[in-house]
Parts: sequence; C-alpha cells; structure tokens
Amino acid sequence: MNVHHPRILTLVAILALVMSLAASATAEAQTKKKAKKKASAKETVSLPIQIGLGPSFLFISGPIQDDQAPHYAVQIYAKAILNQAAIKKVKKKVPKKYKKLLGGQSEIRVSHLLVPDSIIISPKTNHTGIYGATWRPIGIDLPILKVPRLTVGAGVLLTYMYIDTELDAAAQAANPKLYNGTTHFFRPGLGLRAELEIPLAESFLISVGWDSGFYVPQELGGDFLSIGEVDRGIWHVGQAYGLLNIRIPYETRL
Repeated sequence: MNVHHPRILTLVAILALVMSLAASATAEAQTKKKAKKKASAKETVSLPIQIGLGPSFLFISGPIQDDQAPHYAVQIYAKAILNQAAIKKVKKKVPKKYKKLLGGQSEIRVSHLLVPDSIIISPKTNHTGIYGATWRPIGIDLPILKVPRLTVGAGVLLTYMYIDTELDAAAQAANPKLYNGTTHFFRPGLGLRAELEIPLAESFLISVGWDSGFYVPQELGGDFLSIGEVDRGIWHVGQAYGLLNIRIPYETRL
C-alpha cells in the first residue's frame, strides 16, 4: 500500500489544481459578464456644449473710474447643457435622496472650474491700463423666464488684475486718491448677475447681462493682505456685457 501513496497524492494534487483553475476561470468569466452587462447599461446622452464670446465693459468704483471708464474685457461662456431628455436619463442613476434636486428642472447647465468668466484687456486710454481675469468657480442661476431665458444668479468670484497707472502732476492733482504706480489686485468676491438670453436659432443665441462683483477692499498700491482706505481702493466692479453663443452637439455615455 505504501508504494501507491505517492501516486494517490499526485492525483489528488492534480485534481485540486484543475479544480482551482476551473474556479478561477469561472470567476473571471462572471466578472467579465458583469462588466459587459454594466457597460451595456450605459445610455447615450446628448450634452450640447454652449460657447459664447463677447465684449464686456467694466466700471470699477473709486478713483480708477474717476480716471477712466469703462475698462474693457472679453466675456466668456462655456457650459454643458442638460435638457429634459438628458435629465431623465441621468435621474435614473442618481441616489433617491438627491433626485428631488432634479425635479422640475427643464435645463441644467454645468461649467468648468478652470474656464475664466472674463479676461480683462484694457490698455490706457487715459492714465490707467488693466490686465487680468475673473473666475467664477461656484455659482447658481435661477431662471425667471424660459423663452427668452431670463436668469438671476450669485456666485463666488476670484479676480486678479494688474493695474498700471501713470500720472503727471496735473492728473495727480485732479485725482489725488489714484495711486501713481502699479497694483496687483487679487481678491475673492461675491458676484450678483442678471442675464437675458435670446435664441435666434436652435444653435445660435445672443445674451446681454449685468454683473456686480463685491470684493474684500484692497487699497491701490497695497499688497494682497492690505485693505487700507476703502475710498482709495477697489471694492466693487460692475460689468455690462454681450455674448454671441453657439451650441455644439456632443454625445456621451452615462
């Protein structure tokens, strides 16, 4: 009997190996099947991208406005549009406790954090030139009318402006609160906006709006941490703007 023990052990080992390989193959096949089923469950969703560009006119409260107004910027609009059909498809995949947030919405627009709200390009026409950008990383718009689309909204702003002022003696005497030199304005703020959007065609729209940005004051000539005298600095920037918008078809799977 002892002679056969090694053979029996070998057969048992081979059988165990075969069973292990078979179990592994079965598990792998089931995993692939589940993944394939999950992938097939994804639906194609139409998410048109609306892109708009247009002029913006800046009115900077304080000594800068007394010197030169308006200043100029390029207004930018870039958002993905979820229409009612897309919302219905997305709603199926949203947890129940969040579905109420989508209820009653005819359209949802989603922007990208890195796309600026406006780019300031304002050479000196008098004594002050300004260059910079404003971002709106967080915001919400509430529709008042659907067609034409009238919205009011609020959002968090982040603005950087390089301000360069050159004054002669007469200009300095006329505007003594305006700092003669350069300022790096960098501030968070709160933006309040009203916008009217008029569709001229399915993929072509025009918009006009007004945006008021209220900032932690920064005195002209001061550094990022200085507030200084409010009447010698920047605390509010008003923007009147217009946009030409186009919608670009785009589809994805969710």
